[in-house]
Amino acid sequence: MWCSTDSEERYLLNREHRPALLKEHGWWDHEPLEYRFNSEGFRCPEFRENGMVSLGCSNTVGVGLPEECTWPHIVAKALDLPCANLGQNGGAMDTCFRLAQHWIPILQPKLVVLLSPERSRIEIMELGGKATFINPADVPDDYRNDHYYKQWIANPQNEESNYQKNFYGIKYICQQHQIPLLEFNYPNLRRISENRTFARDLMHSGKKTHQDFADMVLEENKRISA
Repeated sequence: MWCSTDSEERYLLNREHRPALLKEHGWWDHEPLEYRFNSEGFRCPEFRENGMVSLGCSNTVGVGLPEECTWPHIVAKALDLPCANLGQNGGAMDTCFRLAQHWIPILQPKLVVLLSPERSRIEIMELGGKATFINPADVPDDYRNDHYYKQWIANPQNEESNYQKNFYGIKYICQQHQIPLLEFNYPNLRRISENRTFARDLMHSGKKTHQDFADMVLEENKRISA
């Protein structure tokens, strides 16, 4: 099964042009990779209350990895908590806030972990309620020549302001419900392993990187719980 950048087309291209890297990271001969989504559209079992909520982008979804190798699954299992993985492919901090605002009061988790997406991304809610993720590396045609977006992306201060507003919004929601919040920036995942490993698409972080990051989350949770 395939998902997002972990597509069959990309995999076949990698087998043709990057076979050594596929073999190095264990994706040349491997068991079929399943993507299972719950009835709400998230990559985790059906939601249960009083578990762990994870917020983030495709590195939280775990694109290119078996579900059991993703950091939200590893952390939740280690803490013996149900996992509610709210990660969204291509998601922005706007996305994290929107989902936190809706789901945290419903799920009443015991812990919220945020792996913040790249700050250059934004989410636009279009008429009809559709969420569009805008990433400078892959701008939708409708927004490519948009004057407002060009001005927004031209000044890094907009990225930082957008990040801060959404982060403090998520933090406030957690404080309202007396839920611990652990927040990690996207570079944490990229730098955590001395030698970064890659998922099947050779774009996203691999098994060891997710395990190392999960260990970091668990250590931080242990520190704040002491």
